[in-house]
Amino acid sequence: RSGTPGACRNCDGCQCYLKRTEEYLGKAGAPHPHNDPNIMRCSRCGCTAEDHEVDVAEDAKERGSDAMAFEDWEEALRWYTKAVENAPRDPVHYSNRAAAYLEKKWYAQALHDADHAIALRPDWAKPRARRAHALLMSGKPKQAQEELQRCVELEPKSMHYRKLLREAEGKVLVQIQREKATKKRQPSPRQRPTKEDASSYKEMGDQAVKNGKHSVAIQWYTDAIRLEPENAKLWSNRSAARANASEFQAALADACQAIQLEPKWHKAWSRKGFALFCLQQYESASEAYKQALNLDPDNLSIRDALRKVSEVAKDIAHPIDHHPRKASEPTTQRTSSPSTVDFSVVSEKKGSREHSPLQICNPFSAATIRQRRIASK
Repeated sequence: RSGTPGACRNCDGCQCYLKRTEEYLGKAGAPHPHNDPNIMRCSRCGCTAEDHEVDVAEDAKERGSDAMAFEDWEEALRWYTKAVENAPRDPVHYSNRAAAYLEKKWYAQALHDADHAIALRPDWAKPRARRAHALLMSGKPKQAQEELQRCVELEPKSMHYRKLLREAEGKVLVQIQREKATKKRQPSPRQRPTKEDASSYKEMGDQAVKNGKHSVAIQWYTDAIRLEPENAKLWSNRSAARANASEFQAALADACQAIQLEPKWHKAWSRKGFALFCLQQYESASEAYKQALNLDPDNLSIRDALRKVSEVAKDIAHPIDHHPRKASEPTTQRTSSPSTVDFSVVSEKKGSREHSPLQICNPFSAATIRQRRIASK
């Protein structure tokens, strides 16, 4: 076919494609009198285009089919849409546009047009097959199988539809097997973790802290937090464990989360102060400890920690000169390093507190303070 296409509506309902040709044969087999290759003629009767009323929808359909042959899906959609607009009651145009949508992988649009075609002509198998294709590609093999079964019923001799039906049935079986495997992997409602499990995880974390296994404790607290993320005590305990594991930045983040959950809890502010001190942010640490002391004025541990933070900050700001001492000068020796900072984890039992053995250098000890002085010079 060449030239500008059209469609003929004369000659007893002729809907044939108009084309250029060098010769048409008349009814008696003789050459047609108008054998001019420059004249558009009907491919059925040989009459010129001027003798025919061009069907716009049919013309657009033919142009769309040409575009499909050249795999120009956008052009095909444009022409098929024009055909639909000019003949909205013709199911062929909806079915054709559904085919173009399938090539574009626009499955929702293809499903919409296939539904229109089926509504206009329920006994036509082709739009049902295209609907099945859209359903299959949308992850609905069961519905696609049902649609293809209907296609086979409408055209029982079609091997193509039978083949598509077998493929759909295979995908349905695969989907069923996957669903069964997924159900096996998923825990039953009784097996799913609960808040009681979170409490058990917390106890395991507390025990790990007592044994000095801070990394293990962090994992237990993390598991508990997943089940009960609104529990500030869990965040506070993990902050302490992370501080003991020298994960000071993470300890600070956990302390801040505990404060967000319980802003008036002195323990959370104390955790924040300790993490900030370990990060050498002394002014911020002092502010956090002051806030903790305001919430619990009688807490000697917080008061002592605040005093030591102030001393360390002052010593680092004004380093002490180390002059050689004379033999006659008395020497003062600190018998023990201060360790009154509260590193205990919060117990669920009222009135009880479990203290964890520290595995890191006490940041308030004399040795640590001397190291910080040297580092600040």
